[in-house]
Amino acid sequence: MISIEPGEAIRRVLSEAERSGERRVLVIRGHGFDSIRGVIDDISREKSVLCVGIPKIGNAKSISYDETDSVLGSTFDALFADISDELRPNDLGILVETVRGGGIIVFLIPDDWLSRLTRFQRELVSPPYTDKDVRQAFKRRFLGSLGSEGVWLLDKDKLIGVERLVERKMIEKPQSDDPVENLSMSNDQLNVIRTIISSAMSQKKQIIAITANRGRGKSAALGLAASLILGKRISRSIGVTASSPDGVQIFFSFLKKGLEAQGLRYNEVKRDGKTVAVISGRRTAFYRSPISMSELDIRIKIVDEAATVPVHLLFKIARKSRLSIFATTVHGYEGSGRGFTMKFLKTMESRSTRFLKLEMRTPIRYPEGDPVELWLYKLLLLDAEPASVWGGDIRYEKLEPEKLDEEKLREFYGIYVLAHYRNRPDDLAMMLDAPHHHMRAILMGNNVVAAAQICEEGRLNKPIIDSIIERKESPPGHMIPSRILVHYGNKEFCKLWGWRIVRIAVHPELQGKGIGSKMISFMYEEAKDAGVDWIGAGFGASPQLLRFWLKNGFLPIHMSPQRSDVSGEYSVFVVKPVSEKARRSIEEINAEFKRRILGTLHDVYFDADPEVIRLVLSAGVHEERPRLRFSQLLRLRDYIKEFNTYEMASDAIKEILVSYFMSRAGSLPEDVERILIAKNLQGRPWPLIARMTKKKTMKETIDRVRECVKSLYELYSDILPKFE
Repeated sequence: MISIEPGEAIRRVLSEAERSGERRVLVIRGHGFDSIRGVIDDISREKSVLCVGIPKIGNAKSISYDETDSVLGSTFDALFADISDELRPNDLGILVETVRGGGIIVFLIPDDWLSRLTRFQRELVSPPYTDKDVRQAFKRRFLGSLGSEGVWLLDKDKLIGVERLVERKMIEKPQSDDPVENLSMSNDQLNVIRTIISSAMSQKKQIIAITANRGRGKSAALGLAASLILGKRISRSIGVTASSPDGVQIFFSFLKKGLEAQGLRYNEVKRDGKTVAVISGRRTAFYRSPISMSELDIRIKIVDEAATVPVHLLFKIARKSRLSIFATTVHGYEGSGRGFTMKFLKTMESRSTRFLKLEMRTPIRYPEGDPVELWLYKLLLLDAEPASVWGGDIRYEKLEPEKLDEEKLREFYGIYVLAHYRNRPDDLAMMLDAPHHHMRAILMGNNVVAAAQICEEGRLNKPIIDSIIERKESPPGHMIPSRILVHYGNKEFCKLWGWRIVRIAVHPELQGKGIGSKMISFMYEEAKDAGVDWIGAGFGASPQLLRFWLKNGFLPIHMSPQRSDVSGEYSVFVVKPVSEKARRSIEEINAEFKRRILGTLHDVYFDADPEVIRLVLSAGVHEERPRLRFSQLLRLRDYIKEFNTYEMASDAIKEILVSYFMSRAGSLPEDVERILIAKNLQGRPWPLIARMTKKKTMKETIDRVRECVKSLYELYSDILPKFE
């Protein structure tokens, strides 16, 4: 421990960074901005400096936290950031990664940091909780990480840390005669560029997968390779996708640099301030959402941060292109690359002979073994992994974020890393600090084997309810009460207390063994004992997920009218009543939900998967009888007897089918239900029904539908007249 002034501490730590070629972190506590103004001015005269949340000084570049994305792909020698009131974990990761080896990262925090809230923390407050209820677990985690090798803390005038003495490591930049290749910062980048160009020039179908840790220049290499494809006229168009346009801005930035290096002119197309296309002559690179990209039939497709895109869309993208490139960050902020590796890459490796896998290991801004990279990974749990499974009895536990030891937290979060395709630093901080979020786990022996995150919702007062109805306010959380209020106008439900299950995941080695359902059962019993009225969840509506929630007693109460641009799925919310009061409300809402779905299948949900529709309509029984007029009965009889066509009886079939899904769903075989949904309720054309039923001729298809209608009618033989 050394007594030292802030300016001297900065110079001392920076000197250590320069000697090693590695980065260093210095957190200054209890000193204001004025104490380092002079040293920032001095450093900015010789080095590139980025200031965040700090006024512009000398030659330094100064930005606000709202402009953090603008420095993606940029490189600086020093970063100075005041995180007193603006610490957002996602920004922390982005900003640290802009500093090159030999540089310094300086954070300013006040003495009372643990007794005040950042803007991010204030956004976590959800009624009935207040600012006083926000936990400070993430800040304590941050402070507890300081003092290790390469990561220093200046507390008042005491410099705390461990000096790291290593020989300077030089980063060797590859050389090339090609002006675009010469922009590469590592041999890994150069290899990626050359492999992509070689594959693009081939006439054979090719799939390339690229995995990289953060800071390896993956997106830059993709952009440079794309510029050569356009510049060499290998292809007239390149489609690029990611979970949002934000995810392709580095790609487009380096695409433009590559075109400039070739002396080529270009025009940009922007939407909401983001580049979505670059046009050079008659050649174009353009962005599309993952769902749109999966439908396009073009020669070359690039997926950046593929781990954030649902696997079924990745397979579809690969099928509809001659060259498909899938790149993802392993241990990154955008999502877990390991989930992508386990599901997508293993399948591709086993099925495709034209499959190449590239791994980018070398950092482009700092040497391998950089202590700041190791610190950031540990702080943000980027490399968290679940525990090994040894067997033993299982037990249910409430985990307290402020009391949880590091090993248990890593085991808990590691399950999410493998099970969910998007885990950002903000998600970790929300889980640790938000007063209405709680952690639950199932342990086998002493290891976490299942993880769940609960969000408290409801208990809303009249002013908040009225403001939601008038669209004046949308309080954080309360996703299920808000939708019930907006779509059904049920104010009483919003006053009830609910738990929304934000995430639930089981250790990969134990999936399919009923542990997820056991977790639901444990949470239900806990909710009942605590006086909670309902538990619920929201998710992308896949048949597999719907079956899980429905078999555990949940009722669908809402389905989004639009598909997600990323997954292509409709979002569904399900609720399970705990109290009697909630049961009555939820059953009424489920009945109204089913009527709305049945009434809009021909329009809003025309292209929805019939199996998804079958499942959301299968839960909930609400007595309803078909009311057929005499003319409808007559036409239906003639259709079943093959006297007239399906089209003559369609309205009568729908009348019975609506009643069936309200009151008797599940009485017919599943394939019959799917066929009737697709043909009658969604109005799918006969060729699609033929493919669905796998019939070779149209007559066989028509006969199959007639058989299904006959089975439906016979189910109502107790109340409808029999045909002679």
